[in-house]
Amino acid sequence: MFFMANWKMNKTIGESESYAERINELLEGEETKHTIVIFPPFTALRSLSEHLKGISVGAQDIYYEESGAFTGEISPIMVREAGASYVIIGHSERRRLFGETNESVQKKALSALKHGLTPVICIGESIGEREAGRTINIIKEQLGYIPKDKKVIIAYEPLWAIGTGRSASSEEIEEVHRFIKGIIDAPVLYGGSVNSRNSGEILGIEGVDGALIGGASLDADEFFSIIKSAK
Repeated sequence: MFFMANWKMNKTIGESESYAERINELLEGEETKHTIVIFPPFTALRSLSEHLKGISVGAQDIYYEESGAFTGEISPIMVREAGASYVIIGHSERRRLFGETNESVQKKALSALKHGLTPVICIGESIGEREAGRTINIIKEQLGYIPKDKKVIIAYEPLWAIGTGRSASSEEIEEVHRFIKGIIDAPVLYGGSVNSRNSGEILGIEGVDGALIGGASLDADEFFSIIKSAK
């Protein structure tokens, strides 16, 4: 199972270090075969990578160029040197708020793979698209831009279930995960208001290989509870 914590724009370096101490304490002595990754803001990448034990860190985004006149962007080479081994690409917030497209997602994914980063590529439909019965068509279109590489991880996150407290039903999740796995041979995570109250059910759904967790991952004890809920 994969447990990935997307902190978004939260936590200072000091707060990140305190979190690392607590999660290290909770996981001490725990035997787990799970892959645990934390995606902090860029500023905390180096510090967090040095403080965590048995947990990887990843970047929340990259630009596809290695260097150049791209003010405000960060390259795959930079985040690798800061300690990242994973990177989230195409998160719904990046698509909705910052104009991320399927084409830019593809470029970033290829750049990540080139530089030894494992891309966690987010796909998902809006509430309007689901209500119009277009979910599978939207997912198929987005998958068409994803490199067919064994290192790629897919995160299915229905846009209407992110930060809303509403999670997709077991049937909805299983249907989409089955469809994704029929197109690409890759782990498929679910993301969308995952917390310790619903994680056991979600992680038990056929085809779900883990979770991409947002708000609930900001509390180390809550994140640990989600990890422990995996059967």
